[in-house]
Order: sequence, then structure tokens, then C-alpha cells
Amino acid sequence: MSEGLLHKIDVTIIGRKFPIKVSSEEEVIVRGIEKQLNQRIHEFQLKYADKDKLDCVIMTLLTIAFEGSGKKSDPDTKGVENRLMQLEQLVDSALA
Repeated sequence: MSEGLLHKIDVTIIGRKFPIKVSSEEEVIVRGIEKQLNQRIHEFQLKYADKDKLDCVIMTLLTIAFEGSGKKSDPDTKGVENRLMQLEQLVDSALA
């Protein structure tokens, strides 16, 4: 992938913006991941109102990791997995 084909977007997770560079094709995937993460985090926040945001983020990431651990990796999902790992690293560094 050429660096010139990438553009910067802001991904917002629980109200925090994370700038990342993606191709046009990847942007659709990343926006879907962004929406899914926010929905799942929100579900944990509703279910566990006494927990803080970080707890809900961690529970969401653990749930997604557990769900993904039983699935075989194929070439079509490798890109999504890489993007999820990048987003996880961004969230980790922002919360540190």
C-alpha cells in the first residue's frame, strides 16, 4: 500500500479522538469497527453502571478477543485483525 493513497481520519472511541491513516477501502471497515466498539462499550456501561469507562473498554476488548480466538484466520480477515490491533494500541496509549 502506497503512503500517498492513505488519508487521515479521526476515529472516536468513547468520546476520544484517535487520528489514523487509512485507504478509502479501509475507512469503511474502520468506521464499522468504530461503531461496533462504541456500541459494545456502551452496552457494558449500561450493564455495569458502577464501573468506569476504562473497565468497560477492557471488558469489551476481552470479549472481542475471546470471540476471535475461536475463529480461524483467513486472508480476508487479516486486514481487519491488523486494524483492530492498531485501534487497541491507540486506545491503550491514550488511556496510559
